[in-house]
Amino acid sequence: MKSRIEVVEFEEHKKVTFYTLKYQGAETEVDKFFDQFPEGCDYDEDIDIIIKWIDHIGEKGALERYLRPESKRKDKYLGNTFGNM
Repeated sequence: MKSRIEVVEFEEHKKVTFYTLKYQGAETEVDKFFDQFPEGCDYDEDIDIIIKWIDHIGEKGALERYLRPESKRKDKYLGNTFGNM
C-alpha cells in the first residue's frame, strides 16, 4: 500500500525556510525526531546544538557548497550533503 507524503513547512526564518516530510495520518518527521528526545533527557545538550544550528542557518543563510544538485529536470533543486559537513 502506498502512503501519501506531504512536504510541509517546519520553520521560516529571514533567509531560509525549512521543510519536513509528513506521512498521511502521522505527525511530521521533525516532530517524531524531537519526541524521541524530551526535555530533560540525556541528550539535551546535543538537541540544543541542533536547534541553535537550525536557527543560525535560518538567520545567516545556507551555504550552497553544502547542497548538491538533486533535480533531473534542471530546475536547480538542491539537496543536502550532510555527510560532507
